[in-house]
Amino acid sequence: MLINPDGGETPRKPGQGAGQAGTHPGKPGDYDLGLPREMDGDPMAEEFRAFAAKRELSPELARELASFHLSQAQRVLHQRRKQTEDALRREWGPDFENNLAQVKRAVAYVDAQAPGFGQWVREEAGDNPALGRMLLWLARTVAEDSGPPRGGSHQPDMREMSPEEFITEAFANARKGDN
Repeated sequence: MLINPDGGETPRKPGQGAGQAGTHPGKPGDYDLGLPREMDGDPMAEEFRAFAAKRELSPELARELASFHLSQAQRVLHQRRKQTEDALRREWGPDFENNLAQVKRAVAYVDAQAPGFGQWVREEAGDNPALGRMLLWLARTVAEDSGPPRGGSHQPDMREMSPEEFITEAFANARKGDN
């Protein structure tokens, strides 16, 4: 049923979707939303396909809505990342570039221990200034815990630690006041 401007309901004509007249695929899997390949199988995209099918949206309208949502989400993410960068630039002042390099090394370090962490930071958590602060702390902690210089050059102690050992040691150092 479609809502009539007079307040009544008008029966739908066959093939007339909720958003636009025309044919619709009928099954969620039949909607091509034109999303980037890396979003194939994304739960949100699948939910939207089910939504579009249930409301009998035309493929064109469904694709336009998906494209609009994606562009808005990307805009918001860009704004949040810019706000995070601005906040950390203010907080870290002239040390920003050096601190950012340390954060990147910390991300690489954690990613080597827990594959997928770097991707998670880049795709989902890179807009959080608290994460940047924590990773800077981690980078400094790992550098401090790497041991004294040997033979005139700094050679970090690269012994393998379990995640439990690392976390226990990091919190013990934090409790002692070691940053």
